[in-house]
Amino acid sequence: LITTILEDSSLLKSLQSGDTITVSVELVSRPQPWVRAKPARTLIVRAKKEDLDGFAGGKLNKDELLKRLHTKAY
Repeated sequence: LITTILEDSSLLKSLQSGDTITVSVELVSRPQPWVRAKPARTLIVRAKKEDLDGFAGGKLNKDELLKRLHTKAY
């Protein structure tokens, strides 16, 4: 998730520098025909657009950017 955000951050040109990007992924267990699949885990990654721009412009290195990302798993 984080790699994709970093690689594609330049495509988010329509966002303002104060905006926040949030990516949420629900990982589900392999569905069984007799069991309704429920999310086993949710991963969330949040990044500020200004931080992504700083990384893309060379003002932040990858380690600095990673420290600024907010991640949550539940």
